[in-house]
Amino acid sequence: MKRAALKEGDRVGAAAPAKDADFEQFWLFYLRVHSKPVTRRLHFIAISFVFIGLAASLLFGDHGLILIVCAIVAAIIAGATHRLVEHTHPAVFTHPLLALLCGFLMYFLWLGGRLKIELDKAGVE
Repeated sequence: MKRAALKEGDRVGAAAPAKDADFEQFWLFYLRVHSKPVTRRLHFIAISFVFIGLAASLLFGDHGLILIVCAIVAAIIAGATHRLVEHTHPAVFTHPLLALLCGFLMYFLWLGGRLKIELDKAGVE
């Protein structure tokens, strides 16, 4: 069954949180708009680019140029993933700080093998 294009928060059970949403509400929303495993994998790759850029910038002393390039590549990967895979708009446009924090949290939970617990709490299969 083909899905119609979705706006942010249109995914079942993923109503967009209010601007004053607390972190827990936003976290559950964030997980729901990252419901597909391929989305999470591509976000993992994107965030890895940020860390690679940070390490390379520190190593080569380029005043952050490599980091900036890697962050742009990461944003393109993440944005394209939302458009092409999830059919949503990235949450970073409406809740920039919370979305970045959740992205890094998802990354480290995945590294630690604890992301599945959080996905279950959010009702994501």
